[in-house]
Amino acid sequence: MFVTPHKFYLNLFTADAQKFLGRVSFNPDWSPALESTLFGEIRRGHLQTMPPDAVVEIQPLWHPRSGQPNVNAFRMSVCREQDVIASSDFEITYFAAAARQAATVFTEKKLLKQGELFHYSVTAFNQPARPAARPRCVAQVEDAQLITTDAALESYHRGSLLLGHAQGGDGPVFVHWNVLDEISALTRGASPSEAGGVLLGRLLCDRSIPDLFLEVTAQIPAPADSRIDSLGFTPEVWNAVRVQQRRRGLTDDWVGWWHSHAFYHKVCDHCAKEKQSCEAIEPALSDKDCHLHRIVFPRAHNVALLVTDAPCMGLSWSLFGWRSGVVANRAFGILNAPLSAAVVRPAANLEGVSHAA
Repeated sequence: MFVTPHKFYLNLFTADAQKFLGRVSFNPDWSPALESTLFGEIRRGHLQTMPPDAVVEIQPLWHPRSGQPNVNAFRMSVCREQDVIASSDFEITYFAAAARQAATVFTEKKLLKQGELFHYSVTAFNQPARPAARPRCVAQVEDAQLITTDAALESYHRGSLLLGHAQGGDGPVFVHWNVLDEISALTRGASPSEAGGVLLGRLLCDRSIPDLFLEVTAQIPAPADSRIDSLGFTPEVWNAVRVQQRRRGLTDDWVGWWHSHAFYHKVCDHCAKEKQSCEAIEPALSDKDCHLHRIVFPRAHNVALLVTDAPCMGLSWSLFGWRSGVVANRAFGILNAPLSAAVVRPAANLEGVSHAA
């Protein structure tokens, strides 16, 4: 499906950029970029699904000063016959996860310390065209057309409480208060171990804009084998979630997942040593979390909710989702929050934020 005449390399340097550590060849995972490219066109009403005969071309965009072979970005184009039906440009931050993986090579060689900062760049070189390897098996892919329900986006903005900083181009996401309430209770109940589960919801379409947005309507806790610092999802866990979904009669789709970082019964090292608030700790998904999200929830509208329970700031919620093929912190609206109308109403004034870029 993906076509490029170039071989890509990661070049790693020390944090001060004074020492070149080495070059590592890698095969980029282009699928998140494809999801982002297609979803952008679907949001704008220009496309319904990926044509089965389409070809995806990847072209490096060279650095404006140093030029070829130094990559400044790359362009993904979805082509059908002679026409480009979708196209997007991506910065080299898209390769950050691959660079962290490549850094383990230099950590093992004692050229980098565990957790040490480093810089990376990307280069690409022409390579002779090679026939694609014959697949070991062939799978029949189902129609990937998104199933949506008609709804008015403005009515969701009106009466929702915005949490986080909204960035233009992000697909709007709304989570019902009762979902957050259930998740918070499960987090406190499991503390100091982690808890988690699956988010259910539906993708809605406002054809008057046009645009798509996500409504998270329910959650199902996962009977996971959790420890203090990790939460394990296994095939048995996913099967157990499906059983609970059927028993509760919930018909909405799996649109994401949630898990907790619970430190409620621990001493806050930041406050004890630096006399400052836990707010110094930025909620983030680990590489392991992002890998799970990539494998289980790869669609561009899928989200991950992180619940943090810290001694100083208590419970807080952070939403993560796909942005230009990378998992990033996202804003979301809370529906039916138990607050006065005067507090809730300002979230409706989000002109320009909800539209696809």
